[in-house]
Amino acid sequence: MALFKSQSIFRQYPLQNNLTQSKHDKVLDIIRKYRKISRVILNDLLVEYQKTGYINKGISYKSLKHYNQILEILPKAVYIQMALTQVIEALLSRESNIQNTIHDFINRQKISETDKHQLLTCNNKSRLKPREASRLYRRVYKHITKRWKLPDCSHVTMRVDNRGAIVNAPVHAHQRGKVFGWMKFKLLNRGESVEIPLLKNEYFTSKAGALANSVLLGEKDGRLFIRVMKDRTEHYQQKQLVKRSGTLALDFGLRVMFTDHLGGLHGRSWMKDIQEYDKKIQSRARALQEQGLVRLREDKLYVRLVDKFRNMVKNSVNRVMNRLILKNPERIIVEKLDFRSPDLSRRMNRLVQNCGRRIIEEKLKEFELYGIKVVRVNPAYTSQTCSECGFVSRKNRKGERFACLQCGKKLHSDVNGARNIFLKGLRCLVKHKYLTVKYKYLTTEPCSVVLKSYSAFASLFWRGNEREPMALPEDLLYYRPVGLPAG
Repeated sequence: MALFKSQSIFRQYPLQNNLTQSKHDKVLDIIRKYRKISRVILNDLLVEYQKTGYINKGISYKSLKHYNQILEILPKAVYIQMALTQVIEALLSRESNIQNTIHDFINRQKISETDKHQLLTCNNKSRLKPREASRLYRRVYKHITKRWKLPDCSHVTMRVDNRGAIVNAPVHAHQRGKVFGWMKFKLLNRGESVEIPLLKNEYFTSKAGALANSVLLGEKDGRLFIRVMKDRTEHYQQKQLVKRSGTLALDFGLRVMFTDHLGGLHGRSWMKDIQEYDKKIQSRARALQEQGLVRLREDKLYVRLVDKFRNMVKNSVNRVMNRLILKNPERIIVEKLDFRSPDLSRRMNRLVQNCGRRIIEEKLKEFELYGIKVVRVNPAYTSQTCSECGFVSRKNRKGERFACLQCGKKLHSDVNGARNIFLKGLRCLVKHKYLTVKYKYLTTEPCSVVLKSYSAFASLFWRGNEREPMALPEDLLYYRPVGLPAG
């Protein structure tokens, strides 16, 4: 049985090209015109949206207010239709994000079930809208909408389907085996096209999947980039069939990237790499400011350093999280991420915050496609709470070492935090009825009492050289940690 009935999953991969300068300029000229008409289309759709209150998905490009202006900029009906479709999808995606944010916001409010139901009815765009609830919903909508910016079409990537670009395998002109394929890209004049050689990429060829009908083209720093898409639905279907068991709780940090509740430290050395890049970026920014250059993004060396840093973060996070997925957990419990460290500059903290959060969230979404349930919990007081006795104090933690002032328990501070995150995740699962537990200790006792109730955890809590055997509750027989045998 297909696991994805109405959804196909595509992944995009960048491929290099060795176009001549004249052909390169022709393609960039079309991309720039595509971006111009996208901005005009966006403005026309927003005017219509303000009048009607909804986005017309079936609108024709000929009915746009500034259709003649669009036709003068880019006289190619196929590309105008593609730009219209892309802008509509961006607006619908923003609207969907706003609806999801409002749904979560309403569920968090301490109001009566009747009021909550009426607000959710308004959020679902139902025609049955009570007047008072509708008035309150408009206030909530106005407040939430400020968080979601309108799509920026000035840097939009041109998405071209097989009406404008077709990738073919090389027959004779393979350039000594360097070329993966030739992309035939149509120009503005009828019958004219450009053949773009796409160079082979080992990572791209290692990924199984059929080529999609769409290709992405864009401009960065005056250079053309091309991304080819592959259909990876079958890959994720096979991943979902893998038998998984157990739960993995992870504590994120900058000194150690991830620490699990079993004591595993993953990604210990990445803080050194971050600090090295911090010194280089700060040094370059300081030199530019002394020269009087205010906009750092105009300096090629600074931009290159920032791009290298982002690639380093992406590679490090993917490497560590790919190793974690090999344990085949059924659930992963993580904290709501915070990427700040007093050992880094303000600029580097901002870069890590923006880049690291996005990369980890993308990876967690990929885990959900594998069939793994990801539980996100509030990390408040997890670093100050003793996982042995439940005592909370700031003085418990001193750097990387955790020493409880009440019971004297000593362990790595990140391991202690991961165990508290594990307990919060269990409580979250019970609260939302994903897990049925009859025992009160799960909601009242500290982490050590809960963990000791699993015989598989007993080895983590020895007293001296003696091991205390613990009985496993019947309703939690299936709920065991990753990497340990069932008790």
